[in-house]
Amino acid sequence: MAARVAPIIAIFDGDTPDELIAHFCTAMREQGGLEVEVEKQVRHAEPADSKKKGKDAEAASVSGEDIQQDGEPVFVCKVSATWQRLMDLAADLRLMKRVKKGHGKGMQPFTLSEVDKFVNADSPNVFLTQADQLLLLHYATDHVLPDPELFEGVQGRETLLMWCERNEYVTDLFALHEESRVNELMACFSKKKHMLNDEDLVKFREYFGDRVALYFAFLSYYTHRLHLFAFLGVLAFVLSVLMPRERAYIMCAFALFASVWNVLFIAGWKRRNTSLTYKWRGLILGDSADEDLMSRALKEELRPQFVGEPAKDPITNEDIFVYPSKYKAFKYTVSCLITLMCLYIASRVMIMALDFTDINNFWIAENALLNWWSKPFIVHGVLLANVPLVLYLVALNIFDMAYKYIAHFLNDWENHKYEFEYDNALVLKLVLFQFIAMNMSYLYMAFVMCSIDRLFAGLRNVLMIELITGNVKEALIPYVMQQRKAKAKAKEIAEQKKDETRTKDLPGLSIELEQAALGDAENVFDDYFELTRQFAQINIFATAFPLGSALACANNHIEIFSDAFKRCRLLKRALPHRAVTIGSWVHAFDLLSMLSVITNILIISMTAGYFREILGEKDSALEFFLMVGLEHLIFIARVFVRKFVDPVAGWIATERAQELYSTSKSLSQ
Repeated sequence: MAARVAPIIAIFDGDTPDELIAHFCTAMREQGGLEVEVEKQVRHAEPADSKKKGKDAEAASVSGEDIQQDGEPVFVCKVSATWQRLMDLAADLRLMKRVKKGHGKGMQPFTLSEVDKFVNADSPNVFLTQADQLLLLHYATDHVLPDPELFEGVQGRETLLMWCERNEYVTDLFALHEESRVNELMACFSKKKHMLNDEDLVKFREYFGDRVALYFAFLSYYTHRLHLFAFLGVLAFVLSVLMPRERAYIMCAFALFASVWNVLFIAGWKRRNTSLTYKWRGLILGDSADEDLMSRALKEELRPQFVGEPAKDPITNEDIFVYPSKYKAFKYTVSCLITLMCLYIASRVMIMALDFTDINNFWIAENALLNWWSKPFIVHGVLLANVPLVLYLVALNIFDMAYKYIAHFLNDWENHKYEFEYDNALVLKLVLFQFIAMNMSYLYMAFVMCSIDRLFAGLRNVLMIELITGNVKEALIPYVMQQRKAKAKAKEIAEQKKDETRTKDLPGLSIELEQAALGDAENVFDDYFELTRQFAQINIFATAFPLGSALACANNHIEIFSDAFKRCRLLKRALPHRAVTIGSWVHAFDLLSMLSVITNILIISMTAGYFREILGEKDSALEFFLMVGLEHLIFIARVFVRKFVDPVAGWIATERAQELYSTSKSLSQ
């Protein structure tokens, strides 16, 4: 059988010893059953003196001098496999594939012994999508371990590729983009179509894999559900301005709606996730038999970075690795202390920023009109007034980047056994910090200063700034960079056509090195983190700034396209990962939605004093009972929504019943 057309590309540094590359190829063939093709190339191949033109360049060409290459030599390794090997790996991973009529209905785990019953099993490029092929190759490379006698300093259970990357022999590891497929993915967007439907998501899944496809599915669903939230938020704001006497009733009603919308959104996404999982895998989330099948198919193995002591499983008596509980408890305690210290530093920065804001406002009120340079409104009313906010946002973003580094470092140090444990711990650290540190100033304004106007202004300014800067960074800059690259490439081709005698012997840059020059592939982790931050701002303070949902909705419409454009055009193609849910992020959103109930009730009662306006008098006891009663009413509504919104759609239950009937009928015959 022929080798696959979707290889994994590993770029080795030019100084890598030939013996090491030979050992690498041997290990890949013997341990992984893979095929490795090695080619020595030059990165950034271009004339040594690219500014040399005219007579000097022509003289060099005519005289027959060798044109020097101003670049570094590298080894390009293409890791692939035969069709038969990929079939073996597919059976080992128990990929869910659709079966032919007469062999049941829906999808079943792939097995070699019953290969004939699967649809398109005789057409490899159809049976296994590109994401499947890359997933299987990646799975095989993860089981190729370095020989300690040939590779020095092997740490824990790291794979051969991890060892090469850690020792900086492998500088790039990625999959090749395919231009026709990229064009097909970008064609999913148009001026009239900004959202991704089920067919589009299938294309993304077949190209990028489950994890990226689920992110785009979640982002599309979230943005779609924001439309109603945004409309009612704008309506509540407009009505509160036009009818100030009824503002208290309007905001209380909007708080009730926002709290119910939160739980409907979470329940609706779980239902949507179940539908996608059934369409993609033929399995139902929540079904005990399917959950067991998924857990066995996903094969949750130990993290290669996990370091443990060998032991015997008390039940199965199998050889396992364990990490002593006392060391684990010690590391968790240290992580908690460091996280608390980071939160303390963030709180001090926030207090300093608010104090500086008061000083700045006092100076503007007293001295701005006395100086010729600060007298114009654009200077004192816009520029000077927002200096503290800009400085605080800069400090906050720097601290956010520093904490992300600290959180990843602590997570690595904690030595988690499984990948899901690692992800859950990292999400907990980041969401906790995001909720407290990123929203600390708003919480301080709301519940310490009790200033609804200041809270409204702060949220408005921050969301507007993030909307502008985020879209400039995510959409405008990538688009400009892409256009510049396209123009530069077209100009280079035109120059080569004009001077074929000088360029005919120049080796062009290979597609592998062209794509190696793209930006590093990004994990969807940061994308989810941005969404949780946005979700917290527009929900926790919904009654303080009802327009936040409209700004978020507008931002997300651009975000869907910019994220797809970035992954298709500007970044290396990431290796696919299997997933059936968005993981612990759904719990983070659920936690934020519950916290938003409490904060919004406190804002309308303590900060804005809307309960006092409704009662018409200051009665602390009655206000307290009204606050508690509304809070209980909202939580009861959330319980009813959770109970009556079935995560399994009716059409899925019907199809599953038909499958069971078809299977039982075939067995009886």
